[in-house]
Amino acid sequence: MNGAIVGIENRDNPIIGSVKNYIKMDNSGALLVIGDWGCGKTYFFKNTLAEELKREGRMLVMVSLFGIHELKEIPERLLYAYLNSSGGKNNNGKWIENLKNIADSIPKIKEYINIDKLFLGRGLYSFIPKDRIVICFDDLERLIKSITINEVLGTINDLVENYGFKVIVIANEGFVNQSKDKTELVFKEKVIEKTIAFTPDTLSIFNKLVKSYNNEGFTGYMARPEIQSTINPSAGLSLLSSKYKKNILNIRILKFAIKHFYPVFQYYEDKECEHKDIKLQSYWDFILAISIEYKINNISFEDNRTLDNQYSNVIDFDFDNHTEAEQLFDEDLDDTSTDNENKQQADASYSKKFYEKYFVKREKYPIFHKELYNYVTGGIEPNYEELNTNMDSALKNYIHVENPAHTLLSQLLMGIWRFTNEDIANKLRELHLYVKKGELEDYVSYMNAYTYLYGYKEILPISKDDLDTDIRTGIDIFNKTIKNVSFLTKQGLQMVKSGIPECTQWVFSYIQTELSSIEEEQFRDEVTILERNFEENFDEFMTCFIIQPSSTPKYYSTPILHHLRKECIERKVHNLEPNDVITLQHLIEERYIKNSGVDLYNEEKIFLDRLKAAIDGLELRNDKMSDVMIARQLKPTINKLFTE
Repeated sequence: MNGAIVGIENRDNPIIGSVKNYIKMDNSGALLVIGDWGCGKTYFFKNTLAEELKREGRMLVMVSLFGIHELKEIPERLLYAYLNSSGGKNNNGKWIENLKNIADSIPKIKEYINIDKLFLGRGLYSFIPKDRIVICFDDLERLIKSITINEVLGTINDLVENYGFKVIVIANEGFVNQSKDKTELVFKEKVIEKTIAFTPDTLSIFNKLVKSYNNEGFTGYMARPEIQSTINPSAGLSLLSSKYKKNILNIRILKFAIKHFYPVFQYYEDKECEHKDIKLQSYWDFILAISIEYKINNISFEDNRTLDNQYSNVIDFDFDNHTEAEQLFDEDLDDTSTDNENKQQADASYSKKFYEKYFVKREKYPIFHKELYNYVTGGIEPNYEELNTNMDSALKNYIHVENPAHTLLSQLLMGIWRFTNEDIANKLRELHLYVKKGELEDYVSYMNAYTYLYGYKEILPISKDDLDTDIRTGIDIFNKTIKNVSFLTKQGLQMVKSGIPECTQWVFSYIQTELSSIEEEQFRDEVTILERNFEENFDEFMTCFIIQPSSTPKYYSTPILHHLRKECIERKVHNLEPNDVITLQHLIEERYIKNSGVDLYNEEKIFLDRLKAAIDGLELRNDKMSDVMIARQLKPTINKLFTE
């Protein structure tokens, strides 16, 4: 068996050339075309190759072997495929049109007549003009187990040697290589005359997929070198992971990633915001990485395997190059262990390798985008304002060049010994002033700044008490700029906790205390709004809990309903309208009964207790529609929770 590796989009069209050479030659076997799953083999044959052969007066007849139970089905499928491709217009004229009508009626005729006596399987080959068609069998790996590959190869050999057909077989490379049956391999050597490997032009296919959205701005953006390099196997990036190269050739994964990135691009397309290009690049990198891992079943909507914990500039990405653990990333991971501790260790290892492969080694920002993760893995439309706000917060860990306070701090962090005696005194005084005015833009920077100022307070000079007062003043000023305490902010602080010097521990504690106060105030405001909407705008209230077509529910997996006051719940229950009853029933079913991977029942049980008590206290009337619906639908739903 001869082997060759060819591409599909270069000047000489080597796949097409190989097929044409096979057709012209006197063959004793079939042509086998192998390639990775999803790389576009079938699409290329049905479109590009079929059109090329048509120009030379030949017809490509595609026959899927998917679901074949018996060998006798192959001649029937081949004839049907030929009739469909030719449209019944061929040298046999009206006869073939009539035969097509008979063939379409075979399932009904079989009820009364043994059709095999009328049309013996191989006899159907005589109706197909072998001099002008090329048969292409697809989906070899999707045969029903009742048929062996040897039996199919025997049929292919029969078509080539005994009937003189030109036959091409398309198969996934992994399927062809997995056979350990030596007899089968020998048989394949005799049946398959030549094997060629199908390697798609990923960039060309990618650009066609992008262009299909008919958006010039999108097409132009995705044509940028920094975007193209992420899916170009020859760009060198794929060398970090053979698995990445294989998956990036998968057209289904590419389409999936592009489909989820396009709405994100649309949101930002005409939006004026800081660092827009950096944000879009980060979003694309993340969506592509998550799409790959989701499609190969390494992650799910319910389990992100701690990916949301492994980001920020304070993470210690201490990876050894080319270690055994790193190489395992190229294999599909099988986490079947029920041991929670073992799974936690496996997830932590997976998460670090994920960020290393897709981000750190490629000098990308290792940022976890919760909104985009839920969108890709769960189909939940992103809340773009929240996505943008979280991204702004995350970028503060990486981009400080516009802020002179951060520029100065970065210079000191790179090595205080780089300055002269005179310069260092001036630099420390400048930093002290920036800190006192609250001009640093993240909490980690305040802790870093205090560590340096405290360590060299004699050079300023300043007393510890004055320095402590000034750092509190600066943090208080900065706190006034914070509208929401984001998940990224809290997680980043937890990550640096273990590395904080003893002298700076009190600053960390002060920040934590202040954040708690901000969160408590935020939370009180949120509960107040929830209670108001619960009573006055129930539809708006529900958008915070039930998946909507255009937004991610704010409290989809966050317990909060137990904070609704008893009197608030009672007032609403006494004023329920029919639509409110149905909506409330829907909330209970989705949040507690169906329970999509998050157990909120125990934490919010006090809400359910108060709701049940309020409903049980009603004097329901038969002539009031809402009361009828409460009795028939809402009460049984609530009671179900308390009886299970």
